[in-house]
Amino acid sequence: MNNSNSLQDEISKLIDDRISNVLTVELPSHLYHYTDASGLKGILESKSLWFSDIFNMNDPSELQYGIEVSRRQIEEVFHEELQEHSCEFSSVLFEAIQDRIKETANYFIFSLSKDGDDLGQWRAYAADGHGFALGFNKKIDSIFCKQDESHQSFYISYDEEALKKSHRELADIIFRFCKEKRSLKLDDDEWVNYMIAALILSMCHKHSGYKNEEEYRFLQLFKNGEPVPNLKHRLKKNKKGESNLVGYREFDWGSKVPCLLEEIVVGPSNDFKQAKEFVTACLKAYGYDSSVIIRHSDIPYRS
Repeated sequence: MNNSNSLQDEISKLIDDRISNVLTVELPSHLYHYTDASGLKGILESKSLWFSDIFNMNDPSELQYGIEVSRRQIEEVFHEELQEHSCEFSSVLFEAIQDRIKETANYFIFSLSKDGDDLGQWRAYAADGHGFALGFNKKIDSIFCKQDESHQSFYISYDEEALKKSHRELADIIFRFCKEKRSLKLDDDEWVNYMIAALILSMCHKHSGYKNEEEYRFLQLFKNGEPVPNLKHRLKKNKKGESNLVGYREFDWGSKVPCLLEEIVVGPSNDFKQAKEFVTACLKAYGYDSSVIIRHSDIPYRS
């Protein structure tokens, strides 16, 4: 086995262990997705969920948070062992991450929540309480993961110490590998192995300030250089108002029997009677039966 394969095996085991740790947690009966009225209509009409390219998310600071932790752990490990080389190596590493991380693979994510009535998410993702939360049966998780071997799902951790521990283990692997090959230089495949691992570990964690979201994340990963199957594109404006063409993939949940959509929660800022009529009309127009429960948020909030 060559060095690159050995590194890949160690990193793969670290990622698998991290994912398996959260798979042992029992899923609730439902997982929720917050959206506005337009999003609700689109999901019900298409019977699909859109997985977004992680490099075109609304808030890139989420990834930067985890990557910065990874950089610090690399620096600490190498400083402890090779003080005179630590800054040099971490600087080269950080520059490589900044310049090349988008070349490692294609990543698409979709987020759900354990909580179908959370004020923070109503405000952030559902038109300041005027939107809706779609409640899917937990079977959506197993159906998603069985659809393709590239699919993974996991709870998000909000534990900063756990994030540091994961990236410390990754840094230890990188150091041992460099020590065995007697070189601080990584070749292209070795860089890619490291950056994919750093990115996936970062995607498994968020800052504790988001803990109320209780996020459960779906991930689709495709190797770089290979065409992404069924890739679609849409226009999206950035914060400067500039238009960009961004990629997304659709996950078909609506063709499953029985229907995975079991309830829709109406946001607290809505007039419940009017919102219920809108939801009922959408469900009828797009072929859903009357078993989908429509209920109002219990939160006393008016934006």
